[in-house]
Amino acid sequence: MSVYNIYSFKVLADNADKISMTNKVGDLLDVARRNQIVYMQNGDEKTMEANGDAIQTMQALLKEADNFTWTGNAKTNFDLLSESIKNYSQLRAIFHEKSIRSNALAAKLKQNDGQQYLTVQGD
Repeated sequence: MSVYNIYSFKVLADNADKISMTNKVGDLLDVARRNQIVYMQNGDEKTMEANGDAIQTMQALLKEADNFTWTGNAKTNFDLLSESIKNYSQLRAIFHEKSIRSNALAAKLKQNDGQQYLTVQGD
């Protein structure tokens, strides 16, 4: 086997790994989005946990992307994607915290039927 054949095989293997990583990140982004939407609809904490897991896995994959040699705008795009996912993760944490508070207040109102807020004082 010639040196060129070995080099070509390595290039093909690296490209296959890059494609696989890119596909995984795209799939995980879909999972994160879908779980956030489901959480917004029903408040199920398991879906928000799955959302967080998907984000963490994406961040780990993007760190692995630094080990590859990228050509053209690919490196810039991965850096922008990494920054966007970092921002998404921070905003997700804020959204989740606010949602927990909002859901607790809604449950409290539902428990009291909101009567304390409907009575007119000073009558």
